[in-house]
Amino acid sequence: MRRFFSLLPLLIISFVSPADWKVEKNRNDSSKTADSIAIIENGQGDSFSLYRISNRGEVWARFKLHGDFTDTADWNTPPMLRIDNNKPISLSRQKDLQVMGVGVDAYKGQQGQIEFLIWHGKESEGLSEFLAQIMGGNKLIVRYYLSSGSYKESTFPLTDAETTISSALKISRKASLSTPQKTTTFKEFVLLEIKQCLQQTASTNTCLKRIKECRNKADKEINKFNSCYR
Repeated sequence: MRRFFSLLPLLIISFVSPADWKVEKNRNDSSKTADSIAIIENGQGDSFSLYRISNRGEVWARFKLHGDFTDTADWNTPPMLRIDNNKPISLSRQKDLQVMGVGVDAYKGQQGQIEFLIWHGKESEGLSEFLAQIMGGNKLIVRYYLSSGSYKESTFPLTDAETTISSALKISRKASLSTPQKTTTFKEFVLLEIKQCLQQTASTNTCLKRIKECRNKADKEINKFNSCYR
């Protein structure tokens, strides 16, 4: 993994001016997307927003760059995120889910913006650690890489973000961090393990690779999967 916040000569930082989180009407025409989003825009015009895929559905984040760039963002190299002094979060696992064949959509990069899954959306199973950090943090830094091989950073304040996010995404203020939940079918069980793996902030992809390997060996039996995976 690339060292986060190392002193590299190619570093270019997007400075942030005071800004507030707000609730906006979701401009996505898809009927599958919830009506409102929580969004903030920094002094460079970059924005960071959170939205649900349907009411009570998955929660995604969207990081959008402002303006045209001669040196375009390279979304094939997953961005890094850091909230306050917490451990940096790599989006490599979200990206890898797209090519591992595990049936979970989690990463979408296109010109000027990146979208990625940050929470499965079920309060009964708890918030993801990443979402909890966002709602309780003070500052978010997104490091994204450029086609030239250099990188930039974009900074967003998180002060008072919790109220806006809870309102836009209809999240109960009583929601807590992730907790295990019993499932019934083999598919549900494996999907829960995948999503629990994704909720963690560690940058390694080890758990996803093990899940795929053990799923193939388990012959659709939960006990066999557990014997392999645990």
